[in-house]
Amino acid sequence: HGVRLWINDYWEAAVAAGGCFGVHLGQEDLCACADSGGLDAIREAGLALGVSTHSYAELAAALGVGPSYISLGPVYATSSKDVGFGPQGTDTVSRWRSLIPEDVPLVVIGG
Repeated sequence: HGVRLWINDYWEAAVAAGGCFGVHLGQEDLCACADSGGLDAIREAGLALGVSTHSYAELAAALGVGPSYISLGPVYATSSKDVGFGPQGTDTVSRWRSLIPEDVPLVVIGG
C-alpha cells in the first residue's frame, strides 16, 4: 500500500515485529537503546533511524549514531505537550541545517 510504518520509542517491538520502516528515538531512548546493543539490532533489521535533538550535545549524540534523519523542535511555543524547554526558533533551524551533513534530512517540529 506504499505506507512506511515508523515506530516511536519502542525499538525492540519494531525489530521483533518485522515489516516496519524505521524507529524514532528521543534522547533518553537513544541512550538506553545504545547501552543495550539496540543500535546494532536496528541496523541488522534494516530499519531507518530518526533521532530527536534539542541542544548541541544532543545533536552531537545523534550525529554519532549515523541517523537516517534528525529532528528538531519545537520551533515555536507549544501547549500541546510539556516539553521542558523553550521554543528553538528559526535561527536554530538554520544553525542545525548547517551542522548536519547534506545527505541527512532535518525534520522540524513546528510546535
